[in-house]
Amino acid sequence: MITNSPEWFKWILAHSESILTAIGTCLLWILGLLASQRWKVIYKQPKKEGFADFKESGAPTYYKDGPKGASGKGQHKVLKDGIIEISRSNTEGRWILQFLIFRSDDGQSLSYIPAHPESGSQRLFEVSLEARGIGGSHQLRVAFRTYPNEEFLQDAIMSVEPNRWQKFGRLMTPPANKDMFFFLESPAQAVMSSVQVRSLVLREKSSDLRFASLIRFLRLLVRRDHDQA
Repeated sequence: MITNSPEWFKWILAHSESILTAIGTCLLWILGLLASQRWKVIYKQPKKEGFADFKESGAPTYYKDGPKGASGKGQHKVLKDGIIEISRSNTEGRWILQFLIFRSDDGQSLSYIPAHPESGSQRLFEVSLEARGIGGSHQLRVAFRTYPNEEFLQDAIMSVEPNRWQKFGRLMTPPANKDMFFFLESPAQAVMSSVQVRSLVLREKSSDLRFASLIRFLRLLVRRDHDQA
């Protein structure tokens, strides 16, 4: 049957492995576009006056050898359009807002961000917000800390000038194998001041995993043909 087949068919049979590899390479390229990384919103500050999806607390400043000094003191209010105002009543320590409402991949509402070791060794988050100082300049910190022990993972400091809204954005890469709290903190201040925060959004860059199994198979196919060559 093969002897009587057209020449083009014989050529395809003779080069079938190379053709499959070429097709696999093209499919990998197409699926790579379809499964490209995307930003997923983890938290978005609600625009509701009086609504708070976090709890507040004071804590001392942490150094390498442990906490030192007095705890931070203050209070917060949620103003019109959901603006968070943190008013400090001392300049020492940290005043912390711990965010409480996150959605897991299976739809659960959690008080922490669950680990995602499938992401690799690190995760990539983007924190964006607008802030302004009241009564003076203010230091503002966003932080990831372990759940439930609140051990330090990563933080970023933002310097807020008084009486004008400033946009801030930070890329952060905490480890992927840890359950994490997300904190907004007013750390030790140089002067007594307050700070307002609006438009706080936490996003994570993640890959679309719908085609993960097919992509792994095609990579094995292409790699095998390359090794044989």
